[in-house]
Amino acid sequence: MTGLLKIYYTKILKRPHYIHIPIGLLLVNFLFQRIFRINSEVPFSVHYTNKIRGYKFMEIHDSSNISLTVSSGCYFAASKRSKLVIKKNVIIAPNVLINTENHGLKDRRIYNGKIIIINSNVWIGANSLILSGAEIGENCTIAGGSVVLRGAYRGNTLLAGNPAVIKKEIV
Repeated sequence: MTGLLKIYYTKILKRPHYIHIPIGLLLVNFLFQRIFRINSEVPFSVHYTNKIRGYKFMEIHDSSNISLTVSSGCYFAASKRSKLVIKKNVIIAPNVLINTENHGLKDRRIYNGKIIIINSNVWIGANSLILSGAEIGENCTIAGGSVVLRGAYRGNTLLAGNPAVIKKEIV
C-alpha cells in the first residue's frame, strides 16, 4: 500500500511531501476544504482548523506547505495592499497568527498594512504573532508566544518576547 501512495503523491499529485502526513489527516483536510469549502481557494492541503484569508495575495513556497497541513489553529491574512511571502523550508507550529493588515488608529474603517516576508529556514514557535511590516531573516527561530512587530530582523538569530527582540545569535 505504501508503494501505491508514494506513486500517487509523487507522480499524480506532484506533492511528494504528503508521504510524511498521515492519510487520515489528509482525508479530513480534503473533506473540509473540498466538501465544506473551508479554505477552498488554497490549492494544497490545509489543516481543517486553520483559516487562510486572501490566499491569492500570498506567496508560499511548496516546501513550507506541509506545516499548514499538520499545524492546527493557524490564521493567515493578506490583501492586495499587503502581501505575505513565505520562502523555503519554513516550519510553522500550531496557533500561529500572521496578519498583514490592521485597523487605523483614528478611523477604524481604514486598514493599514505592509508586506510580511519570512525568509528560508525559519521556525515559528507555537502561539506566535507576526504583524504587518515584519521581515524575518534566514535561519531564524521565533520562540513560542512571541509577538514580532514591524521591522527587519537579521538572520541566524533567536527572537523571543513581547515585543520580540533578538535574544541570541545562532551560529
